[in-house]
Amino acid sequence: MKKIMIALAIVAALFTTISCDKYDDGRPSKHIRQLFAEMYPSAKDVEWEVENGYWKVSFETGTGTSRVDSEAWYNDRGEWVRTETESYPSSLPDDIKTILNSSEYASAMIDDVKFVQTPSEEYYQFELSVAGASIYVNVYSDGRIIPAKFEW
Repeated sequence: MKKIMIALAIVAALFTTISCDKYDDGRPSKHIRQLFAEMYPSAKDVEWEVENGYWKVSFETGTGTSRVDSEAWYNDRGEWVRTETESYPSSLPDDIKTILNSSEYASAMIDDVKFVQTPSEEYYQFELSVAGASIYVNVYSDGRIIPAKFEW
């Protein structure tokens, strides 16, 4: 019986140690939460989840008609990876509209637009309907249009 109690104590200690890195409240480490709070101090309705090995936080900024939905992604090392912010065709910068309207996608219907920021670049990601099919392209302010690759 004594051996069983010792074994149970060891197993319990292991689970306690393993769970210290994970938060019971379903949120990431304090470092990631602090970084998020610094980057988005006005964020509201914050919801954390793990997706594809990244911490993804969905949140809102602004109020009323200026309310915007966003998602920020952080890796397990506590580094910001990207932010995707909901956008609307009517609010696109003129240079992005011109680039898209001067491309082979000019006649495509825009289904969705996100402004994407990473540590190294910024672009608009479009979901377009072309001949009944959905395609995704990234449009950069320097004129590049690149088919989107989904890693998320």
